Amino acid sequence: MSKDKFVFVKSENNHISYCALTVDECFFAATRDQEWIQSQVDMLKTAFEELTVERREVINILGMTVHMERDKRRAVIKQKKRFVDKLTEEFKVAK
Repeated sequence: MSKDKFVFVKSENNHISYCALTVDECFFAATRDQEWIQSQVDMLKTAFEELTVERREVINILGMTVHMERDKRRAVIKQKKRFVDKLTEEFKVAK
């Protein structure tokens, strides 16, 4: 089903977290602060019955490829334009 994909963003003070969800996967990225990360993971564990946390260098989810460049302290997120166009059309987003 095409409407079972979501991306949530939480921002608080100088911290931010991103959570992309599908029916059976979750991608989570956050400000590098272990206390903040743990509080967000705890929130997700409360919301979902089962949660497994993994760290990987390249992740593919929701039509995005996320590559962790740890030496440069950044995450590079790429997404094919076709996928973005499909989402904006489906959710009737004009901008």
